[in-house]
Amino acid sequence: DATSMLSQYWSGWREVGVGVSGIGPAGVGLLGLASWVLFGSTELLRDLLILGLFPVGLIGMWRLLTPIDSIWGRVVGTTLYATLPLPYNALLQGEWGILLLLAATPFVMHRVARAYRVSPYGGHSRSIFGEIASLGLLLALVSAYEPLILMFPLVAGLVLALTCFGGAAVRSAARGSAVVLGAVMLSLLMHLPWLAVLGESDVALHHFLVRSSAQEPIAASELLRFLPGAFGDSWILWCPLFVSVLPLLVGREKRLKLAVIAGLITVAGFGLCWTSGRGWLGDLLGREVSLGSGPLVFAAVGLCWSAGMAPSVFKRDAFLAPSIVRRTAALVSCASLLAAACFLLYESADGRWGAPTNDLRVALSLLDDRDVGPSYRVLWLGAPEVLPLRGTPVGTGNLHMGTSVRGYPDIGHQWHSAPTHAYQQLENAVEIGLSGNTTRMGRLLAPFGIRYVALVKRSTPSFSAGVAAPVEPRVRQALGSQLDLRPLATDPSVVVLLNESWMSSRSQFSEPVRLVGLDEPGELVVTDLSTGIPVLNDRRSSREQRGFVGRGEVLVSESFDANWRLFVDGQNVAPELSFGWAMRFESPSEGPAALWHSRPDSVADRAVIQIVLWLVVAQLALSERRRQRSIAGPV
Repeated sequence: DATSMLSQYWSGWREVGVGVSGIGPAGVGLLGLASWVLFGSTELLRDLLILGLFPVGLIGMWRLLTPIDSIWGRVVGTTLYATLPLPYNALLQGEWGILLLLAATPFVMHRVARAYRVSPYGGHSRSIFGEIASLGLLLALVSAYEPLILMFPLVAGLVLALTCFGGAAVRSAARGSAVVLGAVMLSLLMHLPWLAVLGESDVALHHFLVRSSAQEPIAASELLRFLPGAFGDSWILWCPLFVSVLPLLVGREKRLKLAVIAGLITVAGFGLCWTSGRGWLGDLLGREVSLGSGPLVFAAVGLCWSAGMAPSVFKRDAFLAPSIVRRTAALVSCASLLAAACFLLYESADGRWGAPTNDLRVALSLLDDRDVGPSYRVLWLGAPEVLPLRGTPVGTGNLHMGTSVRGYPDIGHQWHSAPTHAYQQLENAVEIGLSGNTTRMGRLLAPFGIRYVALVKRSTPSFSAGVAAPVEPRVRQALGSQLDLRPLATDPSVVVLLNESWMSSRSQFSEPVRLVGLDEPGELVVTDLSTGIPVLNDRRSSREQRGFVGRGEVLVSESFDANWRLFVDGQNVAPELSFGWAMRFESPSEGPAALWHSRPDSVADRAVIQIVLWLVVAQLALSERRRQRSIAGPV
C-alpha cells in the first residue's frame, strides 16, 4: 500500500536481502505518492502503469512527428509504432521496463531534437536552463525504474552532433550537447542519495549497465524484426523496415537530413543490442554489460521517426527521383504499412496478445502467512526472467537468488540494495548447499530465518503459456539431496521446500545454546537451531514488532544496525553482534516487549534534500513550459 511504499523510502530500513539501512530508492517513494493521490488504490495504479504506458508512447510518437508538415506522417509513424512486437512481448514476458521505455523515449527524443535545434524542431528561443530542467526531470522520473533511458539522449546527441555542418549548426550542436549532458548529470544528482547507498561505483555501474543477466546472442533476423516472440513470429514483421526506406531513397535537403538522423539512431539501437548480446560491448568497456532488448526501443523510435517523414518526402521531393524509384518505393512502403497493420489486428483479435491467463499465486500460497504467526524469510532461486524480485547471481550459470519476508516480495524488492556482510554470508551458505558439499543446507539457512526455499522454473503454471527457464540438473540434485529440506506438493513450475531446521528470525531458546563460533559454516552444520521459540510475533511494520519475550538472549536475523532497540520492562536494550552479522538483545526480564528501528538523522536529511531538489527542478520545468508553448514550423 501507499504507507508501506513511502515507509521504504523514508524510514531508513528496507527488508531487502537480510535487511539494509539507508534511504530508499526514489522510485518506491514516487509509487507511494502516486498511490496516495489515487486514494490508496494500488490495484488501479498497477493497471494504469501496465496497460496505460504504451498508449502514452503512441501519444509521444505523435508529438515527436508533430513539427513535420504532414498529418499523414504522424499517422504513418504512430501506426507503425503500434505494429511493432516490442510492447506485446513485453506484456507477455513481464518486462515492465520495456513498456516504460516505449512510453518515454519518444518524449526524450523530441526534447533532444529541440535542444539541438534540428529543423523543423528548432527556430524558437528557449532558456537553456529550462531545457536542462525539463529533460532532466523526465530522465530522472524514468531512470528511477529503468536507468537505461540515460543512454538514449547521449547516443542521440552524438548522432546529431556528427551530422551538424556549418558554423550555425556547430553552435547548435554545442548548445544541444550542453543541454543533454546537463540533463543527464542533473538526473543523476536527483538520485544521488540512492546512488550513495549503493556504495562503490562498480555497484552503481552494474545497476545501470546490467539489465538482463546471461543475455544470449540475438540472431540478426530476430533483431531486425524487433525480437518477435509469442506475438508476431512472422515474416510480415520485416515490413516496418521497408516503410522507413522511402525518405532515405527519395528525400532531399532538410527532409533527407532528418531521415538520415533517424536512420542512424535506428542503426545505433540495433548496434547496441547486437554488441551487448555478443559481449563485445563488455569487452570494449572492460566490465559486464548486458542491455537486454532495451536498445531496440531506441531503434524503434528512430525507425518510426524516419517512416513519419515518408508522406512529406513523397509530396515535396518525389518528382526529383527517377520514376521507377519513386513508384517502387511508394508501393513497397504502403504495402508494408498495410500488411503490418493488418497483422496487428489479426494478432490482437483475442485482446491478450498471447499473455498467460494464470499465475503462480495458487502454487505459492503455502509461502504466505498473511502476516500471522512467527517471522520468517523465503529464499527464491531461479533465472532472473522468472523470479518475482531482483536477485543476485549465485553459483554458475544463470541462477539468481533473493529473499522476501513472510511470503511474496513486494515492489520494493525490484531495486538492488547495497552489498552487506550479512547478505554475503547468505550467498556463501547458498553456494555451499548448491555445491553438494553438505546435506544440511537447512541448518546453514536457519540463522537467516529462512523457512521456505522456492525454486522457480516457469513464470506461469505448467498448464499455461509463459516464460520457461529450466534449472540446471546439478541444482535440482543438490536441493533434492538435502536431509532437512522437505519438498511440498506444488505445481511443477515451482519447487517449494520446507526448511525443517528453521529458526524464526525473532527467536529465543528455552535451553542454553552455544552461539559463540556459529559464524562458521562448519559449526552451523552440526548445530540444531530448530528449538528456537518464536517471539515478537505481532508485526506492526518492517521497523516495529511486538510481543512477549522471556529473560535472556533474543536473536534477530537482520543485518547488524546500531539503530535497532528492544524495549522491555522500561529499558531500551542495544544490540550486540551475533553469528558474525546478525543481532542479539539481552532481555533483562520477561514480559511485553517492542523491537523497533530508529531512523538515523542522516536518512531524514538526505530525504529532505532530495525532495526539495525534485520540487525545484519540477518548478523550473513547469515554468519554462508555461513560458514557451510555441510549436516549430513545418519542414
